[in-house]
Amino acid sequence: MSHRGAKGHYEANDLINYNGMKNLGLVLQVHEDTLKVINEQSRTVNVKISDIGKKIVAPRLGAPISAKDSRGNGLAIDQMVRITQGPRKGITGPIKHYDRNYLFLWNKEYV
Repeated sequence: MSHRGAKGHYEANDLINYNGMKNLGLVLQVHEDTLKVINEQSRTVNVKISDIGKKIVAPRLGAPISAKDSRGNGLAIDQMVRITQGPRKGITGPIKHYDRNYLFLWNKEYV
């Protein structure tokens, strides 16, 4: 499902800013008036379409990003990575989006 309205067109896997551009999230599901989003704190929240600031354009597959892994190696979109620290340690998945200090990985257990 997707949503097309005055504020834009949204679908699953879109990266958005919301809450006055203070928060960042990856769209998981699209509903009529809200989007189900996983935010930068790994929390699932419902965001009203009216609270969305902008959609962040997805980089092309294989595009290098301005982030490095724990060994100092460069990273790229769709590259498989494993989380080595924190509460999600051990989870693996390809990088789907990034922004500032956050990587958004695809992992079927969390969708």
